[in-house]
Amino acid sequence: MAKITNITSTAIADAAASEPASSAQPMRGRSRKAAGVKSAARKALPRQRAAGPESAEVADAPSAPDNSSASRITKASIVLELLRQPAGVSVADLSAVTGWQAHSVRGFLSAVVRKKLGLAVMSDVGEDGIRRYRIPGDA
Repeated sequence: MAKITNITSTAIADAAASEPASSAQPMRGRSRKAAGVKSAARKALPRQRAAGPESAEVADAPSAPDNSSASRITKASIVLELLRQPAGVSVADLSAVTGWQAHSVRGFLSAVVRKKLGLAVMSDVGEDGIRRYRIPGDA
C-alpha cells in the first residue's frame, strides 16, 4: 500500500476535472427529488398516460343517480328510521345495526341529527335501566 504524503490542491482539481461529468456531486441543502435525480428503477418503468378521448363512453355516463330508482339506503337513513320509532332505540342497538362504535353513534346523534338536521333528540332511561334515544313524532 502506497502512502501519499504530498497532495496539493492542484492535484485534487486535476483529479476532479478528469472524472466524467455524470459523477455524483454533493447536493448541499437539496434532496434527490428536488435536484431532479431519479433512481435507475424509476427511469426504467414505462410511463402511463392519462385517459384520452378514446374513453368517451365514460364521459357520456350520467354523473347523478336517477331519482326514478329507489332511494339509497344509507346507515344514516337506517338510524333515522330507528329513532322515529315510538319506543326509541338504544346505543347498543344502533351500534349493532351500523357497525359503529358507541362513541361514533353518540357523535352522530349530536352532530348530524341534532345540529345538522335540526331534529330534537329525546333521551329516556327505561325501567330496564337502558337509555333509549328517539325523535318525537311531531318533529
